[in-house]
Amino acid sequence: YRSGMRALEGVSPEIKTKRTARETFELTATLDIATLIADMTGALGLSVVIEEVEGTKSYWAIAHPESVPDFHHADCFAMRLPAFGDA
Repeated sequence: YRSGMRALEGVSPEIKTKRTARETFELTATLDIATLIADMTGALGLSVVIEEVEGTKSYWAIAHPESVPDFHHADCFAMRLPAFGDA
């Protein structure tokens, strides 16, 4: 199920974080990928692993499979991409 997938090369997100409450943080990632995906259609999976200072990790994605985190699983590719030129 991992065949045909590829990472976007040369894409670096701008990541900003801010504290919005005592124990709440907001993370914003801006990614300009329009020119790289202009010829792509299908599904997109966005995911992140956050490691806290003391080493605790959390796994985030648009969607997760029911079992363990697996960012290559089809369930993670929940954002649909329209064909280029579609409204």
